[in-house]
Amino acid sequence: MSNLMYVREATADDSAIIYRFILEHAREEALGENVTATQEDIENNIFKEKMAHVLLIENEVHAIVGYAIYFFAFSAFSANKVLYLEDLYVLKNYRRGGFGKALMHKLARLTLDKGCTRMQWLCPRENLSALAFYKTWGAKFFENYSICRLEYDTLNGVADF
Repeated sequence: MSNLMYVREATADDSAIIYRFILEHAREEALGENVTATQEDIENNIFKEKMAHVLLIENEVHAIVGYAIYFFAFSAFSANKVLYLEDLYVLKNYRRGGFGKALMHKLARLTLDKGCTRMQWLCPRENLSALAFYKTWGAKFFENYSICRLEYDTLNGVADF
């Protein structure tokens, strides 16, 4: 496998492959039933509403083999901007080929260039290979925190309290 790879910003024309990769990633994590997004949601919310950004990584023949979805958030404790990595995925046949590393390099550069003080993301505890990958970068892991989320169907009850 060649070491040539290209990282680029996704465009609306890439919505179908982004959607396909989201579905593949969810299936690999046994979370396929949790995906409610449609390709149209990707087109509208990422490219029209600009809710997030997507980096694509291509191999030497410009086939797309992975992506990173990210957006900017705010940290109350530092009062600074944070790059939040929502999802990073590389096709199985291209893992350990430097593609994830290239995406992380680009994300780290974006974090600094946009004036962010950190990059942050979640990773399932069961995904040992991803955790090992992130550990090589010096990522900190916080065992004392839990993910809290109110799903859409429960929000009305909270909002009407």
